Amino acid sequence: MELIAEHLGRCGHDVTYVTQRKHRTSLLPKRYGYEAVEVVVAPSVGLSIRGIGRINALLHSLMLRLIARYRDPEIAYCYYEPPVIKALLAVRRQTGMPVVMRMAGLHWFEVCKKDPRKRPIYGRLFSEVDSVNFIHSELVEMTRQAIDELQLEVEFRRSFCLDIGVGIPPEREPTVGPTDGTNFEIMMASRFSDYQKRQDLLIEAMSLMEPESRVRLHLVGEGPLRSTFEEWVYDLGIADRVKFHNFMDREALWSFMERCDLVCHAADYEGLGKIVVEGLRLGCPLLVSDVRPLNALISHGETGLLVENTPEAWAEKIDQLAREPDQLAMVAQNGAAYAREYHDPRNNILEYIAEFRALLKEC
Repeated sequence: MELIAEHLGRCGHDVTYVTQRKHRTSLLPKRYGYEAVEVVVAPSVGLSIRGIGRINALLHSLMLRLIARYRDPEIAYCYYEPPVIKALLAVRRQTGMPVVMRMAGLHWFEVCKKDPRKRPIYGRLFSEVDSVNFIHSELVEMTRQAIDELQLEVEFRRSFCLDIGVGIPPEREPTVGPTDGTNFEIMMASRFSDYQKRQDLLIEAMSLMEPESRVRLHLVGEGPLRSTFEEWVYDLGIADRVKFHNFMDREALWSFMERCDLVCHAADYEGLGKIVVEGLRLGCPLLVSDVRPLNALISHGETGLLVENTPEAWAEKIDQLAREPDQLAMVAQNGAAYAREYHDPRNNILEYIAEFRALLKEC
C-alpha cells in the first residue's frame, strides 16, 4: 500500500494515505521528498484490553468517511478489513467513488474458519466492492477454493492480478553469492503465527542434522508461537545452532539477509511472499516450500530452489547445500535479474494506473 501511494505520487497523482500507525505520519514525504502523498493518521486507543480493537476500527472507519466525503477522491484502494470496506462502500453509495480491494492472502479465510459468524460478512463485502486486486494469479484459484470450502456466495464484480513489487532502491545492486564464513548461515523472516507459516519445519530439520553440522539457523520475527518454539529449541538441545531475532526495520533486515548463505521460507501457502521477492531482488539464494504461489514465483534450479514440506526434505536439502553450495550463486544471480524485470514498482505502477482508469470509465 505504501509503495503504491509513493509511486502514484511520483507519477503526479494526489494521494491520501490513511493509517493508524503513528510512525507513518512523516514517513512518505520525509523519505521520498515530495508533497503529493499526504499521510493521515486515524485516531486510535493505545491499550491492550478487550474491545479496543473494535473501537480502533470504528475510529479508522470514521476518519475514512470524513476524508472521502470532504476531499472527494476519485477512487479508494484498501485491504479487506470489514470496517474499512464498509466505511468506503457507504461513501460510494453517496458519491459513486469506486472501491478497489487488495486481496493479498487468505487471512480472512482463517478468520472465518475460527468464527463462522463472519463468513456472510466477508461474502457480502467481497461481492460489493467494485474491483478486487489479486496480487498473484495463483491466488485467484486459491481464493475461489477457500470461498467454496466456506460455502459462501461470492461473485466478484471485477478483478485483476497485479502486485506493485518491492521497495528496494533501484540503485542498490544485488549481493550475489554465498558468504565465506565458517558456518553455513540460513535464515527465515516471518511472523510466528498459528497458521500458514512453518518455522517448525526448519527447527525440526535442524534437529535431524548431525550435531557437528556447520548449519546455523536464524529465525526473525515475533508472534504467538515464538515462545513455544524457543522452548522447543531448548528441549531439542539445538539452542546453540538456532537463534531468534526480533523484527527488524527494512534496511536492517535486508542487510541481514544479504549476510546469510541461504534465505529460507517455509509455509503451507502464501498470498505472494514479499520476503521471497525481496530475497530475489537482493540476490539472496532462496530455498522455499513447494506450495502455491511460491512454486509459480520460483523456477526451481533457475531462480531459486523448491523443497517438499517435510522436516526430512528440508534437512536433506539444507545439508546438501551446506556441503555443495556451488549452485547458489547462479540461482541468486538469475533471481535478481527476474525480480528487477517483473517486480519493479516504477514499471508496475503504470499498470495500476491503467487498471484504475479503466475502472473509472466503467463506473
